[in-house]
This record gives sequence, structure tokens and C-alpha cells, in this order.
Amino acid sequence: MATCRVYLCTYRRNQLLPRALESLLRQEFTDWICELHNDDPADPYPRSLVTEVGDRRLTVIDHDVNLGPIGTFNLAFQDVPEPFVSILEDYNWWEPSFLRVMIGLMREDHDVRLAWANMRVWLEGEGGSWTNTGKTVWDRSPGAPPERFSFPHMLQLGGALHSNGAMVVRTGGLERFRVPDETTLAAIEPVRERALSSPMLLMPEPLANFAVTQATARSKDDSIWIHARTGLAGSFLKHVPMQPAVARQIWQSARTSSPRDTNDLLLAGLFFPGARSALRHARPSDVARLTASFIHHPRRSARLLRRIAREREVWSFLDSKTEQSVREATDSGFVELTL
Repeated sequence: MATCRVYLCTYRRNQLLPRALESLLRQEFTDWICELHNDDPADPYPRSLVTEVGDRRLTVIDHDVNLGPIGTFNLAFQDVPEPFVSILEDYNWWEPSFLRVMIGLMREDHDVRLAWANMRVWLEGEGGSWTNTGKTVWDRSPGAPPERFSFPHMLQLGGALHSNGAMVVRTGGLERFRVPDETTLAAIEPVRERALSSPMLLMPEPLANFAVTQATARSKDDSIWIHARTGLAGSFLKHVPMQPAVARQIWQSARTSSPRDTNDLLLAGLFFPGARSALRHARPSDVARLTASFIHHPRRSARLLRRIAREREVWSFLDSKTEQSVREATDSGFVELTL
């Protein structure tokens, strides 16, 4: 039995897949096996690539039907014999030390269920060129020590801490972390994070690379992402006890963010059951801005309202998992969110 099972997920990125696969083959930690999941049943390239490589640790699984990114990622969250699992997306790649360092951290800290590494950000240009932006997902000093995070954290109000392509997860009960099929790809990490056990661990050193590609599977329909953000904010505001000063700070931060996020808070208070208290800190200018958004984008607004009325699976998931995570945090001594 290997120590880590890696899920390499690909869909019609044959020009990028060899780079991701090569980064796996170059890992200093070699006690892994890999399932390469090809989500295009008509594409023979992933299997031919693995055949050419000839590494017995690699297995190709050609999907009978296209599952989409959410369905494919959910395959990684099932119980397997290996003590650790990880996901490698076809457009990202790892540094050679990634598995060695991350598995080492989790072996040292048995309380951590998930650990993830910082990532360098690369930008795809014309003709398949790549530019290192010089930025990382987390702004941390070189050599900074690993950081522990526990739910609830302010950044989890509408976003995520961890990254799909730079995480290692301890196995056992992984089905809990599958997200609903209707989850938008842009929200898969924050939605999943509501089900993750605390604490989680960040390795500030960039041990992985995130590629901003010209082509993406993320939907261009803004109403899908707004619907997800509304559920994220609503479930957080409903279940997470917080000091009044924290609630005021949330609104102030939303007013000064770019882009401004007050619409998310208003929609959460208006439409997410149990989050109505979020409205007490709203200002007339916040309401005016939301009203203007509905007037100026009537089609998007109509799609959003239809989703709120019909698509409840993600919101139900967020409601139950957030409540469960708050209960677990309370059992561990959490009282309320403070500044």
C-alpha cells in the first residue's frame, strides 16, 4: 500500500497535462500511486501519454460520460487504503518537494485533517507562453513557519483558505467533504471548507504553481457565483456567534473592498433563512447600490432570483455543514468571533 493516492484530473488540456504529470513524476517523495481521471470519454491522449511514460504507479480512468469538474473532484473524496490523498489539476504543477514537505507536516501534527501549500501565480499568454507574475496566493515572508487555522475564520465568510491544487488530506470519512453537484466551480473550495474539520495547516512556502489559463471551465454567468456567495455569507452569519464589533467590521470591510461586497451581505440577510440579523448594520447607501444593481442588470437579477427559489441543494449543504462546524468549534472551546 502506498502512502498517498494522487488524483490527477484532466479535461481537454493535452498541451498542459504533460507538465502536471512531469511534476508528479519528479516528486522527491516517491511512495504514491496516481489515478489519472480523463473526463472526456472521446479523448485518447491521456491514456496514450501514460502508456508512453510507463510508470506502474499510474492508472488511467477514462470516464464513461463527462462528469464535469465538480463530479470529477468529488471522486477524490472516498475512503481508500492510503492514509493521504491529494488532487493535482491538469493546468497546475507541483514543486519537487511538495509531497515530501506536506506529508511530513501532517505526520508531525496528527490533529490536522488538511494541509495546503502556498502557490506561485503564473499567467498564460498568447501562443502558450507563461509568465511568472511574481505573486503568490498568500502574501507571506520567505521562511515563515506553518500557520494553523480553525473554523470560523473571517476569510471564510465568503471565501476559502485552502486550494484544491495544493492540498493533502488525511483519509477516513472523506465522503463528508463531497460538495453538491450543482456547486459552481468557482465556489468548490469555500463550500467544501464548511465541512472540513479544524484545524487546517498552511505551509507559507510556495510548493505549487497555479496557472491562470486563457480557457477556463468556470461559468461566465455571474448569477451562479452570486448565488453561491449569498449562501456562504448567509450560513456564516446565521450560525457563527460574533461580537457586535465584528458584525460592524464585516460591513465596513465589505464597503471598502474592491469590488464592494455589500450586495452579498444584503442578499444573505434578505434571502437566507435565519440570517436576517445581518441587515441591522446596512445603510441606505448599501440598499441603494443593491437596487441599482438589480435595475442595471435585469437578466442577471432574474436568473439569480430563479436560482434562489429553485436551487437549494448548495444552500442546504452550507446550512447543515456550517452548523455542524460551529458545534464542533464550540465543543473545542470556541465562544464567539472577535476582532
